[in-house]
Order: sequence, then C-alpha cells, then structure tokens
Amino acid sequence: MRFLSDEARGSLALLGKWLIVAFLGGVFGSIVANSFLFLLEALSSLVARLRLPGFLLPALGAIIVGNALYALEPEASGEGIPSYIRAVNQRGGFLRLRSTLFKYLAALLTLSFRGSGGVVGPTCRVTAGLMSNVSGLLERAGFSKGERRIAAICGVSGTLGSLLHAPLGGGIFAVEILAQSAMSYRDLFPSILASSFSFIISRALGFGPVYKAEAPPQLMEMRYFGWLVAVGVMCGATGVFFVSVYESISSLLKRLKRLRLMTLVGGMACGLISIVTVDVLGAGLDVTGHLFQGRYHKLSLYGLFGEHIALLALTLIILKILATSFTIGSGLSAGFTGPTILLGVLVASIAIHLSGADPGSPAFYSLLAAGISGMLASVMNVPIAGAVISAEILGLSYSFPAAWGSIISFQIAKHRVIYTYSGPRSRTPPIWSAGFEGRA
Repeated sequence: MRFLSDEARGSLALLGKWLIVAFLGGVFGSIVANSFLFLLEALSSLVARLRLPGFLLPALGAIIVGNALYALEPEASGEGIPSYIRAVNQRGGFLRLRSTLFKYLAALLTLSFRGSGGVVGPTCRVTAGLMSNVSGLLERAGFSKGERRIAAICGVSGTLGSLLHAPLGGGIFAVEILAQSAMSYRDLFPSILASSFSFIISRALGFGPVYKAEAPPQLMEMRYFGWLVAVGVMCGATGVFFVSVYESISSLLKRLKRLRLMTLVGGMACGLISIVTVDVLGAGLDVTGHLFQGRYHKLSLYGLFGEHIALLALTLIILKILATSFTIGSGLSAGFTGPTILLGVLVASIAIHLSGADPGSPAFYSLLAAGISGMLASVMNVPIAGAVISAEILGLSYSFPAAWGSIISFQIAKHRVIYTYSGPRSRTPPIWSAGFEGRA
C-alpha cells in the first residue's frame, strides 16, 4: 500500500473499522430484536394463563418492575432513546452494561403485563449499550475511544434494520434523532451499513419485519391528493397533542418524587383504560397489523361504533396517547416508536373512511404511508427517516405520499419533540476523520 497517500490509507483504515463495527451492530441488533420479540410473545402467553382480571395486569407489572428491577437499577427506567441520545451527544457513547441488561428485562415485563408502548426504544437502547461495551474491548485491538460513539449508533440502527426491515430508514433514524440538521457522514455511513447488515442477517435467518403489508405497486389516483395533505395536517396536530399530553402527565407524575409510586400510578391508569379497550395496551403489533389490512372488525370497540370507523379511530387515538403517556411518563420501560406508527395508521384510517378509499387499494396504502411518516416526523422530528421508513415498509411506490406526509407534519410540529434530552441538535458538532468533511 506504499503507492497510496497517507490520506487514502487513513480513509481505508477508517472504512475497515466502520465495516467491523457495523457488522457487529448488525449481529447484535438482530439477536436483541428477535430474541426480545420471541420472549415477549412467550411471556405474554404465560401472563395470559394467570387468568387475572385484565385491568390488574398493568398494575402488577408496574409493581414487579418498579419495586424489584428499578430498586436494583433505577437507570433502567424510561423509554430508552433519551439515554442513548445523552450518551452519544454528551458522553462519547458510553452506556453502562448493568443498566443495559436491566433495561431488557424491564421492557420485557412492562409490555408482557400490558403496559402501553413499543419495542423499538428499549431494544435500541439495549443494543446501543451492548455495542458501547463491545467497543471498549475493541480498544485493545487498536480502536480509538471515539469509535465507542459510532458503535452505539450502529447498535440502534442495527436493531431498527432487523425490526422494521428498513435498512436505509433505520440507519438515518439512528443519526437524525441525534442531529437533525447536522448529520455527518462519519455517523451516517456506518449507521446505514449496520442497519443493512442486520436486515440481511434477519432475512437470511427467516425473521420477518414487525410491520407487514402487501401493498400494490401502483400509484394512487390524484383525486386523493387533498386527503393526502389532510393526513399530513392531522398528523402534525396529533403529534403536538401527543407531546403536550405526555409532558403534562409526566410532569404530574414526577411530583410524586418516588419512582416506585410513579410506576404504580402509571400501571393503575393503564389498567383503568383497559376496561374501555385492550387494543391500546401492550406493543400493539396485532392491532397495527389489522389496520394495515383494513380489518376494522377485529378491533374490540368495533361493535360499539359499527361502521363509524372515523369515530372509532379518533377514540383509539386519544386512548392510545393516554395509555402510552401514563406508561412511559411514570418511568415504565416501553418505546414511543410503535405507538407513534399506530397513531399514524389510525389518523390515516380517519381519512380513508371519510374519503371512501377501498381497503387494499393504492389510495388506501398511500394514506397509510402519509400517516406513518407524518407521525414519525411530528412526534420525533425525524422527517427524512420517517419518509424513508414508511416507503420501505410499504414499497417505493409510496415514497411520494410518505414524503408529503412527513414534510407537512414536520412543518407543523417541528418546534415540539417528545424526547426531552434531544437538546440543541442542530449544534451537535460533527466528528471528522481521515479527510471526510462532507455533510449529509
């Protein structure tokens, strides 16, 4: 390699490190994501066999998590992504192994006992923590301390690539959530590589995505364009409402000043909501799957609302926001991404019903695409990742509605974000190395 310049050798060395870290991120992401889904299904079935009244389950889960796990490791509380953001932006990607392992157990128990939330936030935090500690071991092999930050990012993107089967969107999400208007190639390239590795590994092992849709590859009729804009506006407004409700409930619960009491109150609140409907509890993957297929009759409140799907969807939106806010706002371990996607599908369902779009038609899935991307953009302020993830879930034919939903809702809600510790993301300094000084 003597014929190469010092700059070229440095770039190749950096690429080699990226490939190693990204591959490990893909492997760990696939293991964590798929093992969590397997254990969640098994433990949920076990909990169901207890034959306890449904409204008691969230409170029982809160007692176990809040009084047992959090007594041993309080840092395992909460959603997961905020601690990842703080670690990468403020501590060079350092995450403690102990809190990482307890986070896995806390999320598993919270969701198994019907707390409301998603699997993305906790599993991303777990893989980021594992990769952070693995990078510490790699320092003996010549890796610098700066690689720990990249390793944590690859952990998150690797998990997303496995869960969503969205290699580009997952890679972008892991970086955009950190630095919305200052994404560096140093972060983005290995992140996309890790997400792609985990996608390939999961596919090779026969693991499917958590959201499955068989959308036709045709474009929607342009007469639905107005409804597409309406979905973007509704997602923006719903996102602002979601963030406001969560902040209010979280602030109210924090006045209790005791984590054990907070989690118990949050679990009890979810139990009361379950008396109305169980569709808004747990990870909600089955409910989202029914909505993807237009099977509204599978929802527990369908008999009450009958053919008034818009009212049914509006009711579920309000209840899902309350259940998720009480769960995560109390410190129980669950994610925001799953509920956000479900909310996007529910918002789209309102437009689908009012517009008369047929379930399974290109217009049906176009409005769903706008709803998914719109809610991700408005709640988490990740417009690029939201649009790409939505298009990867439903197909490239739906990139147009996904982009419109994301842009419109982001412009409405860009000053609000659900993650308290996102910080001044546009000020996050890029870390350049080996001559890479571009920006994405």
